[in-house]
Amino acid sequence: MAHAQRTYQDAVRAAAEHVVARAAARLVGTEAARTRQRTRALCHHWIPQLTEVLAAADPAVEQAGHEDFVRRGRAAGARRTACWRGDEHGRQP
Repeated sequence: MAHAQRTYQDAVRAAAEHVVARAAARLVGTEAARTRQRTRALCHHWIPQLTEVLAAADPAVEQAGHEDFVRRGRAAGARRTACWRGDEHGRQP
């Protein structure tokens, strides 16, 4: 009788482990499907759209950077000229 009880307990334990494993596999499968869907959305929608936006914005950013470089160069030149004249703040004495 003890052997039958032990066999029954082993079978119940194995069935419970099987149920848990199937539930885990189902969750992993669902998450994998969601991940594939997100990846497709990124590849087919978001990446192309953001690439277009970046391509459109890149020249404007470059232009702004160039203008800033020129502006800083002029300001530095004005400071050097003011210091050479003896006026540290760019004002005439």
